[in-house]
Amino acid sequence: MDNVICAAGMAEILHAHVAIYKDGQWLATPANVGILPQCNYEMHMYDSTGIIHIKTPNLKTFTLGQFFDIWG
Repeated sequence: MDNVICAAGMAEILHAHVAIYKDGQWLATPANVGILPQCNYEMHMYDSTGIIHIKTPNLKTFTLGQFFDIWG
């Protein structure tokens, strides 16, 4: 999905935060974005805090657009 793979065995672990507001009101993000029964996408969220976990076997550039593609 947009060069973001479902992978295990991560070499690099990074974190980012996304906050979405509508009419000045903070909106919680959904939990379990990018988490599948068989694996996790390199970019995923465990909970609704807005913390994006980036775990990748190869250091590369990720974009917010890629995360939105995973989120759907």
